[in-house]
Amino acid sequence: MQLATRVLGFTPNPFTELTALAVKHNAVNLGQGFPDWAVPNFVLAAASESLKTASHQYTAPRGIPRLLEAVANLLEPQIGSTTECQTKHGTLPSAANA
Repeated sequence: MQLATRVLGFTPNPFTELTALAVKHNAVNLGQGFPDWAVPNFVLAAASESLKTASHQYTAPRGIPRLLEAVANLLEPQIGSTTECQTKHGTLPSAANA
């Protein structure tokens, strides 16, 4: 198959590369939902309970406040301030979002 000239400069995306590595090393690629076994009952129960009680909307652009607070507390000894973490740092859902 001949690719169009306009796409020749495209590089593989992380999903393509990680999938190839998972296949090469006979690893489970959890990033794309490849597991082909039944979900354990405790996972189904936790997911069901989470849908009833937890927030399952898109997160704020900077990240989940509780996670930001945890990161701020973790980094405070290194930078000397939790306020700086809360105002100058954020969390992202994946490397693709970075």
